[in-house]
Amino acid sequence: EEERLKREAEEKAQRERKAEEAAARSGLRPPARQLITPLSEEWRSRVEAARNANPATELAKTLEGQPLVRRDFEEKLLPATAWLNDNVIIGAIFYIADYVNTKKGAPNQEPKCTAFTSFFWPRLLSHGPGGCGRLLRRANVRKANFLDIDTILIPICESSHWTLAVIRPGRRTVSHLDSMAAGRGSERVKAKLLELVKFVLEDQFVEAEWQAVDFQAPRQTNGWDCGVFTITNAICLALGVDPAQAYTEAQLPLQRQRIAAVLLNGGFKGDFTLDDL
Repeated sequence: EEERLKREAEEKAQRERKAEEAAARSGLRPPARQLITPLSEEWRSRVEAARNANPATELAKTLEGQPLVRRDFEEKLLPATAWLNDNVIIGAIFYIADYVNTKKGAPNQEPKCTAFTSFFWPRLLSHGPGGCGRLLRRANVRKANFLDIDTILIPICESSHWTLAVIRPGRRTVSHLDSMAAGRGSERVKAKLLELVKFVLEDQFVEAEWQAVDFQAPRQTNGWDCGVFTITNAICLALGVDPAQAYTEAQLPLQRQRIAAVLLNGGFKGDFTLDDL
């Protein structure tokens, strides 16, 4: 019995060491609490009311000023098999960046987390980094502050499939999270991200310092949840949380409800704060 307990203790210690080593490499940590939790009765009622609202009524407005109406909730977000649209995904991802910057007291000109719309990626592909100057300036991303930004979130929609590109300048990494590949990203995407980094940094770019990394994340096994994965992975990466330990695919029907509530709430505040995650 004593030998068995000793062996189990050694195995536990070994697992903990491996987890610590993985966290050190990725810069990600386990969540301190559950990410996806049930809505209160009040919020369930408010989300349900959005599904039944007048089609022309503006139910909320994103940080970009995009009105959200019943269609965004009743057709594009809340049904279990609905494909999320731009309004929902960009609205949620901008709220993630806003939460991080508000929490860290980062002024607009010096963000710690910044996000792009889905227009950025096709522009990068068609015009190269040099054709993205206006979009970079609008997001307050420039050579002088680039290495002080923690996380840059770039949602990608290709062939009706949403994925997430992430640049973490402070850690000198680029990544691509594809829910169909359990977090493993496209080499093409990561190479293009490195091109962008080199363009922004110019003479400050040190190739040996930068690397493309992959993060483990829950895998998508259906044909409709890619947008929900993209938003949820963005939350995790922006907060430095390991997505593989933060949620499961089975929780995503509830996550749809929570995303709807966050949009109605005007962001990750109050009942939806990401504090202590």
